[in-house]
Amino acid sequence: MKHGFFDFLLSLYPKDHREMFGAEMANVLRQAAQDRRSEGIAAYLWFTFFEIAGLLAGAVALRAATLAGRSRIKPVLWIPAASSVEETERLIQRSVDCMVRAIATHQFVKARFYSEVERKLRQRLEGLKGELPH
Repeated sequence: MKHGFFDFLLSLYPKDHREMFGAEMANVLRQAAQDRRSEGIAAYLWFTFFEIAGLLAGAVALRAATLAGRSRIKPVLWIPAASSVEETERLIQRSVDCMVRAIATHQFVKARFYSEVERKLRQRLEGLKGELPH
């Protein structure tokens, strides 16, 4: 996926959501895509399919909420697909880094969001670790 395609998918989100989370979403998408490219074409295509589906679903949900007059609802929690312990740990570190930056710049809504992302990723990590052979 080219960077322009990421930008197109993110442009489907409402403006306020893009302003609040767009840069971080784009950075995470680009880094995850780069990571998956190094794993081979099959991994990259699988990643691309699920990310497109997730981004479209998130954009539709937010647009529907806006049309229903609930534009101030909590943003949809978007978490990139991760299939390995190592990749999930990298995503956790990225979410913590984003949370720290948000706190440092007094963007507490963003910090709360990244805290929730971290919590969900840690739950996913526990599930992945539980699936590993003993």
